[in-house]
Amino acid sequence: MGQQPTLLIHGASGTQYPFTLFPKGTSFQCFGAVYVILRRLQDGRYQLLYVGQTSDMSERFTAHHKQTCFQRHGQTHIGVFAEPSEARQRVIEHDLIAAHRPTCNG
Repeated sequence: MGQQPTLLIHGASGTQYPFTLFPKGTSFQCFGAVYVILRRLQDGRYQLLYVGQTSDMSERFTAHHKQTCFQRHGQTHIGVFAEPSEARQRVIEHDLIAAHRPTCNG
């Protein structure tokens, strides 16, 4: 399997975070991360639907509390930024939400 594509997403602070992109439904190992739920648009760009953080990517998507919103808005991908520190995860999550105000974070 080739290298997964990445997407740089900027936060309100101006910091850019490189997210590795995976198709919707991908299973993950156990690791901490900030993740984004995305919809790929016809022109190849991505719409940011949700930003979250977790200490265990292997369990996060089995029954996500916003799954209905993801489906309603046409989720196609999951972006992952591996970050073991929960404190740092929260900072990044808030930085991205402040910059993009994703539909499913409301």
